[in-house]
Amino acid sequence: EKWVVLMRDWVAKNPPGTPKSWRTLEAGIRAGRTWTRVFFAFLESPNFTPADISVMLGSFADHAVFLSPAEHFRSGSNWGQTESLGLLYVGTFFPEFKEATRWRDTGWQRLEAEMFIQVLEDGAQVELTTSYHQGAIHGFVHASQIAQLGGAEISAAYRERLEKMYEYTMVLQKPDGTQPMLGDSWPGDTRSILLEGAEKYDRPDMRYVGSGGQEGSPPEMLDAALHSAGYYVMRTNWVDPQAIYLLTDISHRWGG
Repeated sequence: EKWVVLMRDWVAKNPPGTPKSWRTLEAGIRAGRTWTRVFFAFLESPNFTPADISVMLGSFADHAVFLSPAEHFRSGSNWGQTESLGLLYVGTFFPEFKEATRWRDTGWQRLEAEMFIQVLEDGAQVELTTSYHQGAIHGFVHASQIAQLGGAEISAAYRERLEKMYEYTMVLQKPDGTQPMLGDSWPGDTRSILLEGAEKYDRPDMRYVGSGGQEGSPPEMLDAALHSAGYYVMRTNWVDPQAIYLLTDISHRWGG
């Protein structure tokens, strides 16, 4: 009941184009990561009436229309990925809309292209910010999963570049399992991400680093040169928290 009140209040007070609440980043998050999941979670609730459903569906359409124009698409950044995911979610999970197929296909086409615009050859997301990189991994994984639900074929090149993103995470990870704080980042533990990559790509080296040496086999090298990103890493051990770790940063971050 409370959620319906909040949803209706937000829709009434924030028509499309309202400053701040209708930035493309937040519109993409609502249409993709949050509102779609909440919609289906409450769909069977007697407190989510047909009238309430109609209001929310109308807002989903508003979001897709808002995110569709090329001028509202920020190619080359995490914003562009989030905006495109919003389109892909609405177009895939609400096929009843007349424009659903176009929204779905536009979202996926943008995301498929962004994999090679945003992700450098060594697997680094172009903004060179470690926390954004982890978010970008999950975004591209979800994009491919949803696109497959809509009947799209995921290319080998897309899968290979995604694998490089996991590999990049492994190479940057400190021996204690945390990521270095590069750019707008925090020292999050990335071991679970490596275990996800190990499962997805059958990589014993990722499994070793992700499990703290309990499973898999260690990478063949200790040092790594990420020329595209501009990061160079040396270490004395992959999983010993007392190991010596050195990262040299000569990158040119996106945006200056």
